[in-house]
Amino acid sequence: MILDGMDQSKTNLPNTKLISKSTSSLWRLRTHITGVILHTKAPCGKLAYCFVDLIQFPHDSNLTLTVMINVLVDFAKSHHLPEVLYVQMDNTCRENKNRFVLTFCAILVKLNVFRKVRT
Repeated sequence: MILDGMDQSKTNLPNTKLISKSTSSLWRLRTHITGVILHTKAPCGKLAYCFVDLIQFPHDSNLTLTVMINVLVDFAKSHHLPEVLYVQMDNTCRENKNRFVLTFCAILVKLNVFRKVRT
C-alpha cells in the first residue's frame, strides 16, 4: 500500500495552467487529495484509490487511518488479504509515521488480520 497526499496548492479549483493578473486574486476552492496504490496478486495487479476532501478534516493521523481502513475494507470485500501488509508513506510524523498509525498496524497483527505489517 502506497499512500500519499498531494500538494494543496496544485489541487485548488479552478486549476488553470496560467494565472493572469486579473485572475490571480480570485477565490479558489481549497481541496486536498490523498491517493493510494495497492499492489495486489489479483489479475489487475494494482488498484488505485483517490480520496478528496475540501479541507474539512485536519490532515493528521486520523485522516491517514481513515484512508487506510477504507482501502483495506474495500479490498477485503472482493479479495483475500495477504499475510503481510507492506505500507509505504512519507516520513512525516504529523500524518503518517507516529504512534497512532504504528499502533493501528500493531492492532491489525494482534487481531490476526495480517501476520505482519512492514513500513
